[in-house]
This record gives sequence, C-alpha cells and structure tokens, in this order.
Amino acid sequence: MPSASAVETESVPAGAASRHHALQNFTLHFFAAFGGQITQRASDSTVWVDLPATLAAHFGKPALHLTFQNGEATSHTDLVAYGSRLFDQMMDFLERRGGVTLLQLPRQHLGADQLLRAIQPRNVAVLGLKLEEQQQRLFVFNWHITYRSDDKREELYAVVLDSDGKRVALADEDEKGLVLQKLLTDGAPISVEHPIEKDEQVTPATVRLPPMTQLNRLAESARKYALYHADVRCVAYESEILPRLHKVLARLTSYYEQQIGEVYDSHDPQGEKRKVLEADLQRKIAEEIENHRLRVQVELFSYAILHTPTAVANITLGDGKQSVTVQVVRNLYTGVLSRPACHACGEEIAALVLDSAGHLLCEECLRQCAACQEILCERCGLHSCPVCAEQLCEECSRYCWSCGLRACAEHSSRCPVCADDVCHACQEACAACGTRQCRTHLRMDGVTGDLICRTCAVRCPGCQEESSHLATCSASGQRYCTGCIVACAHCQRLVGPAFVTVAPADGRAYCADCLNV
Repeated sequence: MPSASAVETESVPAGAASRHHALQNFTLHFFAAFGGQITQRASDSTVWVDLPATLAAHFGKPALHLTFQNGEATSHTDLVAYGSRLFDQMMDFLERRGGVTLLQLPRQHLGADQLLRAIQPRNVAVLGLKLEEQQQRLFVFNWHITYRSDDKREELYAVVLDSDGKRVALADEDEKGLVLQKLLTDGAPISVEHPIEKDEQVTPATVRLPPMTQLNRLAESARKYALYHADVRCVAYESEILPRLHKVLARLTSYYEQQIGEVYDSHDPQGEKRKVLEADLQRKIAEEIENHRLRVQVELFSYAILHTPTAVANITLGDGKQSVTVQVVRNLYTGVLSRPACHACGEEIAALVLDSAGHLLCEECLRQCAACQEILCERCGLHSCPVCAEQLCEECSRYCWSCGLRACAEHSSRCPVCADDVCHACQEACAACGTRQCRTHLRMDGVTGDLICRTCAVRCPGCQEESSHLATCSASGQRYCTGCIVACAHCQRLVGPAFVTVAPADGRAYCADCLNV
C-alpha cells in the first residue's frame, strides 16, 4: 500500500514544482510498496520501474519508463501527471486492491523488566501482578480530497486513530515518532480468513474485522479531521484563485466597456444594444465567478488496520486500608511505555502515591491534611481555611453557612444569635462585651463606629443612634450616648441635650440650675 501522507496533484504545471515533487514521491512509494524495482538515473529525470507479475498484468507491460514533465514525454515514456492514463491506472489499482489492509506490526522490543520498573509506588505495596500480551489496533483512514475551481487539485490525506477514536500523531521521515510509511512497510499482511501463523513471537489468533458500527464511528471521527485539514487548505487555495478571478473580470469589464462606448447614439437611439451588452457582461461575470468558486469533495479512499503487539502489566497496589489496580502498557513495536495518569493533573506518573480516596497522584499534586495528616488532592475535597489557609479534608473542616467555605475547628464557632457554624472570617467580636457572632447581627456604634451586639446597643433618645457608650443625665435620669450628653460649664454635672442651655455670651453650656446663678 502506498504512503497515505498528503500528496497533491493538479493539472496546472506553472509554479507547481513542489507539487510535482510530491506526485513523484507518491508514485515511487506506490511502485515500491507493491514490489516494483525502481532505478533512477542521474543523467535525466526519468525513472525505470520493473514491475512484478501483479502490476505487469494490470499495466499491460513488464516495465515502465516514467516521466513527470509534459515536455519530456515521448512515445517511449509513460507520463505521470494528473489526468494521464498511467495515473488513472494507479488510482484504479488502489481503488480495487487498497480498500482495506490488515497488517501485523513486528515485535522490536522484548522483556518485562521495563514494565516492572515503569512505576515506583511511594506509600503503597505491590499486592499482585499479572502479565499478559494483547493486540492493540491502529486505524489508518485515507481520504481522497478534491479541490475544484478554474483548476483541479487532488490530495490523499491520512488520519490515524486508536481504538478509542483518539488521533495518533505522526512524524515526518526525518523526525522521531511514528512514521506512516515505515508502519506500512514494517507491517506483515494478515489474512482475514486464516489465523496468524504460529511462531516464537506471535500467539495464534483468528483475525476478524472490527464491528461495522465501530468502523463507522471511527470513520466519522477521522472525517472531521480531514474536513478541518481541507478547510485550512482552502484558505491558501482561495488566496491563489482570487487574483486569477480579478484578472479575468478586469479583462471582461474592460472589453465590454469598450464595446459599449463604441455604440453611437444615432445607431442605438433606444439603448437596446447597450442593454444587450450590459446583460451579456453580467452573465459572463456570473459564469466566471461560478467557475472560480472553490468546491471541495472529501471521500474515504481506503483504510488500514494495524495490529500492534503490546505487553500489559496489571499491578494491584494497597496500603492496608484500600487497594487499586493500575495498568502499565508497553508497545512492543515502538517500545513506548504508557503509565497510569495522575488524578489531579492528568499527566503520566512514574512515582505514584495513593490518596485516602483511592486516587493515584504524582508527587507534585499530593496534598496533606494539616489536622489528620491524610494524603489528598485538591479535586478530592481538600479545603483551605479562609482564616489561616491550612489545607483540611472534609472530616477535619467545618462548613461555614455564611460564605460557603470550610474552615478549621480553631477558626470556626457557633453564632449565639442564629446558632449556625460560621468561620471567624465571617464573624466579628462585639467591641463592648467581646461576644463573637455573625457580622450581619452586629450594629454600628453611633459614637465610635465600632461593631456592637444588639445586647450592648442602646438607642440614644437624643440622636436616635445605637451605642454602648452611655452616660446618665443628672437632671432627668435618662441615659444618653456620650456624643449627646454634655458637662455643665459651672458645676460639671452631666446633663442631656434637652436640659442644657448654651450661653450666647461665651458659647458655653450650662444646666438649668447654674444658668440662673
């Protein structure tokens, strides 16, 4: 099967050297994948291909002399370009033979030591271990994307998914990682009807295609990636189409404006000729706009299922109170280890910790309750006290009915007014008696501005403000706040505002008894 990496072909040769190079790579991968012997001469750009029996029967000759430029095509060469007979034969061969491919990837890494050393438990012990070998699947969906406007471009685009529908990132030939062409080259064909041959590395198993519902679901997921890729390409293609469209429209408009300007009034008194030319111009403009409109078609060309050998270790961990089973997987083809993920941050962890809720944590995400010293994480209900900021679990913290946060026992108490547990960040002590309660139950002292409880607050008959700073009037026996009661300038007795008179001569306050003296 040829490489399904993005390959473009188009019918416009001008300015398309990179696309011709991509088409040439695709062609060489095609013949190499099906057993063709390729010889490239340094003296010219043509390629000789000796075909195996299967390809020779399809192409009608035992060998091909390939060229990729129209100017180099002769009667003795076979032109590979979009729309050429040879290219159509290649596409027809792929359509009939490459609909589905089953491949078994080889084992390139052996040994279970890496699985056992993959994780290092910190606060738990290993209670059980079970090793087994499994076959995981990779699904390669090859999409045939066609871009049509005033020219035509085609592309083969591959999307690789795992069995869960997650996309698998691919690397280029010169990068580290999974290379699609290498995967297809390393894989050995598998027959659907017959089991895998028994040898030292492969366990006998009957190969069956996945259920059609799963294939449809995966194909729909892969199609979304292909559509996104096509949308990105359309931005670049439309930027190339617009200048060509503007050039055509400018030429049409200039031509018809000249034709309309050459019509004399004497020859067209009713303006019918001008109307006909203007209508013809609008029709041709609409035709050119429609011809340059970019249309995209995305079709599933073929798909491949790659069986990947994997070693799986199911490890049971426990701390005496609870146990949990973790799974470590090693891809025997690539050697990549897949470790369990941290419950808090989602990253793979090697040094793992088990919290009191049975969740696996990395060392960076573990938290410890300041009261009971239990290991928890923030997602498991670890709360920060709003007063002292200590980290506490659900059992060691108290819910505040005022702010909804949880505080430690030292900074939380029952309000004597509403009888709710409220944190000290939402409470305040009465400035007069020191009783701590919710701020909503306190009143502001009219004299000092401090908060006082309703027991200590007394309404002043003079200013009608509540205060705990009071004094008794010697004349009436009533209690006034210290802001309203004054001392007589002569006898120094305290009198209320209703029983004091300010002398106009010196502006001093006198009680009724001292005023007549």
